[in-house]
Amino acid sequence: MLNKHKQYRKACAVLLAACMVAGTGSYAYAAPQATVSDAEALACKIDTDGVSEKDRKFKTTIRFESYNNADDGFNKETKQVTIGDTVFQLDSISNLKMVDSRTPERRTMEVTSDTFIKGQEESYLPQETMEQDGVTWKLSSKELVDSEIPDIVKDAVATRAYKDVENGVPIPKTIDYTYEDADTKAKIETTLPLTDSSDTKWHWVDFEFPITISNYDAEVLDLNGTEIPSDAPLIDYADQFLAMLGLDPDYYRINAIDWAGDPYEKNGIPMRNADGIGSKYVRDVNAVYSGTVTLPHQDGAAWKSVYTEELTKKNSAVYTYEANATYISTAEQTFWQKLAGLITAAYEAVIRAITEHPILAAIQFVLLAAIITWIIAKRRKQCRFNRKQECLYKRDCEHCPYYQSLLAESTDDEITNG
Repeated sequence: MLNKHKQYRKACAVLLAACMVAGTGSYAYAAPQATVSDAEALACKIDTDGVSEKDRKFKTTIRFESYNNADDGFNKETKQVTIGDTVFQLDSISNLKMVDSRTPERRTMEVTSDTFIKGQEESYLPQETMEQDGVTWKLSSKELVDSEIPDIVKDAVATRAYKDVENGVPIPKTIDYTYEDADTKAKIETTLPLTDSSDTKWHWVDFEFPITISNYDAEVLDLNGTEIPSDAPLIDYADQFLAMLGLDPDYYRINAIDWAGDPYEKNGIPMRNADGIGSKYVRDVNAVYSGTVTLPHQDGAAWKSVYTEELTKKNSAVYTYEANATYISTAEQTFWQKLAGLITAAYEAVIRAITEHPILAAIQFVLLAAIITWIIAKRRKQCRFNRKQECLYKRDCEHCPYYQSLLAESTDDEITNG
């Protein structure tokens, strides 16, 4: 208003574009619980009757099971045996034979599913087969059991897009929010605080404001302390109008001021209205509101299923073997114990070779004898005092001229030195 008259600033409405994104989703009440039965232990019996922990080695009979239909007897079940505080390591296997075979017992796995809302059983049916750690499990039975859904704390997130927000005008610090759970359809009323915001765009938009002039017939009008001729264009005083309205010229500008209708009287005072048209520099704001809501506990259900292990080629059968075995102590031994052990081992190896392969052993003995004879014969052909000289007297040194000359030289040296 001009001249002692009211001034009016038109309020600019903030457009709320309600763009809500709720933190909804399926319940995750508890991870599926799985319990696997113990795997069948393969039997292994090693006869240690009469064996002492002080023994260096012992021979015995063993009976063991294996998934391998071509097991050589050296496996984790047979590789060692402990007697007292001494560990004996498997050294050799003989007379190995397969005596039986059978189908092994299959493991079972009990699985309890997530808890779900009753009535949603079909959506949570257990799988017919499962893969776990390289093992295939097949569903053999299932049972629907009661299971309580505990209090669940859920994240709730909502976004709001505010359009044409004027400079200096804050966006709301909180919003009222209705959280709807995707599974139960339960609705919870809550208040979410502002947790993040960002300006997406600054731009100019039009705005209008009304002007009321009193004492319109006066020659001079007073504009907030500034006198202007009554017939002067009001647009020439745009800056004064912005100052009177308390608007920052960096964000607001007046483009035109036009008369709005003819003069009129009010309470005997001449009056006339005008409309101001301008632009304001505003921003679009994206805001994020977030918090938590608590879903109250309620009765639910779960699937309790039993799976059976599927056998593969590697474990489709268990084979039983019997064999003779030799075990050697891994305890520290004295030098004489080790030497006796080496001699005994060599002797046993020779006897075993002769027993198991007599023809091959005979050939090896003949070759060994020939080599020894050749070495001895070669040594007999060499002079004892000069390896590069051949002995012509079959090591009868007393009749050897070379030996006699060496002997004479030695005597002359002794006389000279004396």
